[in-house]
Amino acid sequence: MLKVGLTGGYASGKSFVAAELERRGCLVIYADQVGHQVLEKSGEAYEPTVKTFGADILQPDGAIDRKKLAATVFASAELLTALSSFVHPAVLRLEQQMLNSWEVQHPDGVAVIEAAILIETGRYTAFDRMILVACDP
Repeated sequence: MLKVGLTGGYASGKSFVAAELERRGCLVIYADQVGHQVLEKSGEAYEPTVKTFGADILQPDGAIDRKKLAATVFASAELLTALSSFVHPAVLRLEQQMLNSWEVQHPDGVAVIEAAILIETGRYTAFDRMILVACDP
């Protein structure tokens, strides 16, 4: 399976390109969606997030209110680092599970991971190819 990283700046068109690749038969993982999954009640990052940030970030049904969580963590670099320390590894593990499954089912397929910070984190080295999306304002 060919593994492709797809990245680019904010509002550069990453999701548009990913959707077009998906339409053409590529298997696409949207990192933001995986990030949401790991914060769901059944997700790996749910418990450490609630333990760290408290019940104030929860909706009445017990789900994490991502807007409240964002308001909390983006006010402090230390809190953002804490959240990242359990969300990012959980995202990477879930993405890897998806890739492993796809590799068995589609050994000749093309898997694309769409994420904003593949280059900044050094994660680009895990891919066979990279696509960088850019656009003029």
